[in-house]
Amino acid sequence: MAVTRLERKGRKNKNVAKNRVATMKRLNSVPSIKNVDIEEIKKEFANKMQNSVMKEEEKKIENSKDEITATTASEPDENKNTPTDEKTSDLSVISDEKSETEET
Repeated sequence: MAVTRLERKGRKNKNVAKNRVATMKRLNSVPSIKNVDIEEIKKEFANKMQNSVMKEEEKKIENSKDEITATTASEPDENKNTPTDEKTSDLSVISDEKSETEET
């Protein structure tokens, strides 16, 4: 009788052992302690806050400018003649010319 090897079972057992060792290493590891400058971190945080506040203010200003341009664009200017005004003014000129020719 020939002896058969259980290859799949052997790979499974090896993987289980590797995973167990890896989890133990991960759980027992201690992060390295670094010298941290707290004042520098506070300054960076303050700068980020100032930048974000400035950006918000710029957005508000841009939005208000957009609103102003939108309201002025929707309202017709009094100085500009609309097409209907041009037609009526042309008719008044024509009627003035006719009245002058009729008088003479």
